[in-house]
Amino acid sequence: MVQGIADSAALGRYCIENDLLPEFAGLPERVYQRLDYEQIGNDYRRSLGGLFHQGNFIYNLPIFEQQAELIEAEQVPQEPEMGGM
Repeated sequence: MVQGIADSAALGRYCIENDLLPEFAGLPERVYQRLDYEQIGNDYRRSLGGLFHQGNFIYNLPIFEQQAELIEAEQVPQEPEMGGM
């Protein structure tokens, strides 16, 4: 959880300021003013499967991942069993 990160733009800034995205490392200062922090934050949030809740960014939610896997498994059609004659 990252406290105080309530939206995608704040998450994008946090990622850049904390060097979480190597593709943005070493850019000249003038470039940072032109970045779309909201889009950067959206992409990062999606990559982690995170969400915003009560002013915080929450990610790495194993219980939700497990539930999603169970739901997917339940939706996979089962092949009919072949009975022997």
